[in-house]
Amino acid sequence: MNSYNKKTPMQLYCSVITIIICSLALCGGLAGCTNPQLVNDKAHLPQHQDSVPLSRIAQEMSLYVAWDPVEKKALLAQDEVHIIIEPGSQIALICGEAKNMPFAAYVEQAEIYISATFYQQEIATVLAVAKQANGEKESDKEILPEILAWQPAPTKTEAIQVIVDAGHGGHDPGAKIVGGGSEKTLTLAIAQKLLAHLQRQGVAAKMTRTGDIYIAREERVKLANALQALCFVSVHLNSAPVPSASGFEIWISPDANKTRYAKSLRLARHVRAALKKNLPLRDRGIRRNDFQVIRDTTMPAVLVECAFVSNEQDLAWISDAEKQEQLTAAMAQGILSFLTSLRK
Repeated sequence: MNSYNKKTPMQLYCSVITIIICSLALCGGLAGCTNPQLVNDKAHLPQHQDSVPLSRIAQEMSLYVAWDPVEKKALLAQDEVHIIIEPGSQIALICGEAKNMPFAAYVEQAEIYISATFYQQEIATVLAVAKQANGEKESDKEILPEILAWQPAPTKTEAIQVIVDAGHGGHDPGAKIVGGGSEKTLTLAIAQKLLAHLQRQGVAAKMTRTGDIYIAREERVKLANALQALCFVSVHLNSAPVPSASGFEIWISPDANKTRYAKSLRLARHVRAALKKNLPLRDRGIRRNDFQVIRDTTMPAVLVECAFVSNEQDLAWISDAEKQEQLTAAMAQGILSFLTSLRK
């Protein structure tokens, strides 16, 4: 899984769906697919005037497209949105929810066609809503803050300033890694390195878990709130059924407490600025969701998805110990910049 309590049941369906990919095109759709079964297994249907090929939808919406030769269905995907279309069927599955199309999908010259009206009213709308929900609000799209040089507090304090939360652990492995391993091992290694970077700068920091043990989300929250830390940083790794998904993203809770929300957003921006400046990974921006560990903590809190273990290049990068040092040095720089900003 990407993170704690990250998905609704509908989104969870999207995340675990497995498609056996045979013929694949990125933004080129299924045009030119020479699978004779795709063309001949379904009865030829007359061309509808209200039709659009999946290849055009893929091009317009920048979607991943794949054909499952076993199930004889097409998959369109973008981040957490997944759409399944079956030639000959009038039902489209959008993130697991059955939607009736005006007419059944059909095949014409190795292209799968669906209703253009359905595309505009249902598919385009779902993608737009998902983009708005997962991306930054328009008002947040501003120049990232300057990374401030770390200025320790004038008076040394023993109070914990930063909680570093290594995602998952114990019987909760998190996302599984192709070829062996799991998210929980990498998040622990990254969190330990982040802790070391912070402590070398004189920051009093504490981890929610220091070994391969399971700690419930509510217990992590209780620890952070009891220590009254200045900020909370949860370390995770992403995973997606679309192998092209890559990069880092930072999540905050859309808190009703405007002061806490503003500080969480400030923390996210400082961390994002440091990661963007120092890492070769794609910047996927700041996103919002009510994940328990960043929703129920009382201090500014972020959940950092450092990379995608489902992406070959991201996984190779994040698995390297030297790259983890590079990542955590940048994360620490962002956190220190945020702590310094609190005293401005």
